[in-house]
Amino acid sequence: EAGRQAVLRSLDILDNLDLKVRVLSIPAGKDPDEFLHTEGSEAFGQLIIKALSAFEYRLKLVMESHNILTVQGKIEAAKEVLPALARIKSPVELQEYVKLVARKLQIDEDAIYQELKESGKLRKVVELGDKKGNVRHNIEGSYLDLKSNFEKLEHNLLKLVIDHPELVLL
Repeated sequence: EAGRQAVLRSLDILDNLDLKVRVLSIPAGKDPDEFLHTEGSEAFGQLIIKALSAFEYRLKLVMESHNILTVQGKIEAAKEVLPALARIKSPVELQEYVKLVARKLQIDEDAIYQELKESGKLRKVVELGDKKGNVRHNIEGSYLDLKSNFEKLEHNLLKLVIDHPELVLL
């Protein structure tokens, strides 16, 4: 348990650094050196192949700590993974992890997006139609925001040139 908590603290730090991390679980509480000596490098390589992404590892722990066969357990588990989902910047990655959570907890994807939106953790939700219906993407900034910011910058630059022509180099 102490090892799991240490991994979770480490994952929080690494998430803030935007590093993609995978978590390797070594069976029977062995340390990596002991596992390599007793099981060999081929078995260790198989563990590496089966390593979970940081989000998948968190989800696994959440599912183990709640009775997801009950409605209350599903609610608690979903709420516990919301902060990790909210930190995902890539719309594609977010969509895939929402699908994973929905499948594992047997709840609707739209309910997860709604929880994210209502908790204020999803900055903007844009619905885009696809062949299956609506797909939601987490978008931190839109083209319109960029255009608006560019226009403000351009306006301020022109104002500066007009107000202080001595700053212009010819």
